[in-house]
Amino acid sequence: IDSIVTEYRRHMLDLSVQPHMPLKSDLEKYTVIARRLYDAVIGPAERFLSGRNLALISPDGGLNLVSFSGLIDSDGKYLVENLSVHHLLAGRELVRLGDNPNSGEGLLAIGDPDYDASAADRKECLEIVQHASAAGCEDTTSVRRSGWDFFGGDSLVALPGTRDEIRSIAEGWRHVSDEPVATYFGSQASEDLFKAAAPGKRIIHLATHGYCVSDKSGSPGKVDAHSIRGSRSSENPLLQSGLFFAGANMRGRGADSLGIEDGVLTAYEASAMDLLGTDMVVLSACETGLGEVQQGEGVYGLRRAFQVAGVRTIVSSLWSVSDRETAFIMSQLYTETDETLPDKLRRLQLDRIAKLRADRLTDHPYAWAAFIALGDWR
Repeated sequence: IDSIVTEYRRHMLDLSVQPHMPLKSDLEKYTVIARRLYDAVIGPAERFLSGRNLALISPDGGLNLVSFSGLIDSDGKYLVENLSVHHLLAGRELVRLGDNPNSGEGLLAIGDPDYDASAADRKECLEIVQHASAAGCEDTTSVRRSGWDFFGGDSLVALPGTRDEIRSIAEGWRHVSDEPVATYFGSQASEDLFKAAAPGKRIIHLATHGYCVSDKSGSPGKVDAHSIRGSRSSENPLLQSGLFFAGANMRGRGADSLGIEDGVLTAYEASAMDLLGTDMVVLSACETGLGEVQQGEGVYGLRRAFQVAGVRTIVSSLWSVSDRETAFIMSQLYTETDETLPDKLRRLQLDRIAKLRADRLTDHPYAWAAFIALGDWR
């Protein structure tokens, strides 16, 4: 199974560097891999799926990096065409999630950070927001920083499309909920503001660059529009993935003297936050579902970190996704329906498959199966 998963991941990573969407030849290669993986993993349990409409999957090892919805059965159908799929960190979650603590209130949505914002600008914006909301910002989650030598010398590029994404989500939220919504962009979209504003929120949506250090070659990676790759195998695995906020390009310059963060939220820092009562965190960034895989322990990355912090459900991605596609999927997550989250994701995936087929384009799962949900499925 591990060897097939390696082929699967290599195939998806190869597609992520192509300047175009998957071609028919790419789908033919993928079909061979996906059928082998289906036969090895789903095949032995296939008889139990008959007549079911939901599969809860608790994967181990490299299977944590597979989007099961896109696996292909012997009839040539994607698994999502037969039922909804949802991921669990471990089988014991079926017991843990039976406890239903009080939910927080409102939506916090952050996007289009100004990665070049100076420490002074971020400090000023933070103080303005604090004063306007009369909310304190004392924080105890500032922990060991990664160090910018970890990421190489290039800079993050802006994500203006995420501003439209956040605005669309906020507008949709106001139509379906009376709970408050807070949106932050530019210099306000800082790590400090996130840490101050996130506790107590029911839903958190973060649209920014993410990183996962997964290349073991020993050479530093490049910061680009998708992710960061480098090597630091001796690091705590929860320091090898994270999210970028305003000022991240400043590499921490001036932050310490003003007593603020450097703009790089590691998974380690996220795990130290108190997010008990947060029903869902949506990580609208590339490869936020990745991390260091350890047998019997799952993935040490952002999705695990937010669960440790108390979040019930995390939506994250397993490979790079276009801004346009991400924005569409994200906007649909907050529409008012009677569907569970797995059913909603399934409907969005089936709609995307139907649209690709109607347009006579390749329905490769790379185009629609990147986002997975982990945790509470209800």
